[in-house]
Amino acid sequence: MNASDGEMAPAVRSILDAARAGVYETTRTTDIGGELAPLSDPEKYVDRDGDRFQVKERVKRLISFERHDLIRDRRKSGFQLVFCRNLLIYIDSEYKESVFDTVTGAVEPGGYFVVGMTESLPRDLRASFETVDKRRRIYRKE
Repeated sequence: MNASDGEMAPAVRSILDAARAGVYETTRTTDIGGELAPLSDPEKYVDRDGDRFQVKERVKRLISFERHDLIRDRRKSGFQLVFCRNLLIYIDSEYKESVFDTVTGAVEPGGYFVVGMTESLPRDLRASFETVDKRRRIYRKE
């Protein structure tokens, strides 16, 4: 990455603030209703107003959004769910193995790991994960 931390800070802060707000609109993203379809009762997690979806406060309290450098920072652990969608395509190939180790190592056994639609688990990690939904790229750590 060529930008300094100082240059990136406002952009990262803005992205994290938007994630914490938990408001998503179908017009700006993929079909959110379709993404929620596998849930037995999506209304338990989000309020819907037309094409606008708001994550419920009780759900947001269970989620942590924070900045973490996957290459330089120490690995975290104990996560039940890790989304890594459309990130890995931006990581230089020399760092991909390290980033995968860091991210998948953070997922606790029985937890879920989700990658982007054009991404997949490296072969050496597939034995540690069960494919839950191949199309949506959802894996469960064994």
